[in-house]
Amino acid sequence: MVNIYRFYLAICLSRFLKNKSLRGKKYLTKLITIIKPKVKCGMIVKTLYGFKLEINPNYDKGIETQIYKTGIYEEGTLWCFQKILKKNDVVFDIGANIGLTSIYASKLVGRNGTVHVFEPLTSTFEILKRNIKVNRLTNVKTYNIALSNHEGVGLIYKNLHINRGAASLKKSINEIGENVIISTLDRFVSTNAIELINFMKIDVEGSEYDVLEGGLNMLKSKFKPIICLEYSEDVESLNKIKFLYNLLNVQLGYDVFKSIKGKGHVSQLIKINDKSELPKHDNIYCFQSYHYSAISKDLFFGLNLNS
Repeated sequence: MVNIYRFYLAICLSRFLKNKSLRGKKYLTKLITIIKPKVKCGMIVKTLYGFKLEINPNYDKGIETQIYKTGIYEEGTLWCFQKILKKNDVVFDIGANIGLTSIYASKLVGRNGTVHVFEPLTSTFEILKRNIKVNRLTNVKTYNIALSNHEGVGLIYKNLHINRGAASLKKSINEIGENVIISTLDRFVSTNAIELINFMKIDVEGSEYDVLEGGLNMLKSKFKPIICLEYSEDVESLNKIKFLYNLLNVQLGYDVFKSIKGKGHVSQLIKINDKSELPKHDNIYCFQSYHYSAISKDLFFGLNLNS
């Protein structure tokens, strides 16, 4: 417990000193290295968001290393969550990793909201469950399955040489796959009698199109969810990534946006008017016209919501 608060003190102090020029900064920076607990497997830390996470920075060079260094991760993404999510919302976090976005969403939707969390890799799923437990969350439901455009049993590949969040259904010649149950969004929604999804985050390492394709019945319903998904040209996708914008904008009628400064920085969203304006590697946000009235207006840049 002492180490948790030493870590929190260290990252708060580091945050305070960031981009500041003041006397004694060198001494305070040295003090941070003394206060901050050393990296160890399964260490529990308190993030700048106020909740706890079990991390292993030696094992994961992505989110867990960044959390250890700064106490935050994808600050821009979570700022957008804060502007979009409301009390009592139903959220789907597809590709939840160790639970950062799931836990943050849980806090925003409140005890009467629900966060459905999907993480197919068993080892990561176990950490996810422990992180939900350590934060005493009662509005989060977890599922150790992959969502795609078909049902059955498949293989997922860890890809830990990249980071823990790089697990993918895409075959890797350097990895031995792990069995995973695969379902579709439509099947899950029907089986669990879910009538409405307010917000859906999808980060599945290039299989985003498959997830959407497996949920077309739900996505063609009268009330569609707001969608945040990772768009990346860096991933050799299982799908045709270039068709993703067409599916969202042309077929499903979504307005598509991207962050001005990217997911790592707090910044407004700007509308994408053509697929040539899509980011190379970042989150995109998708809204129907009827979503705007319930969203904080300062989320958007240069958008006239009164027209």
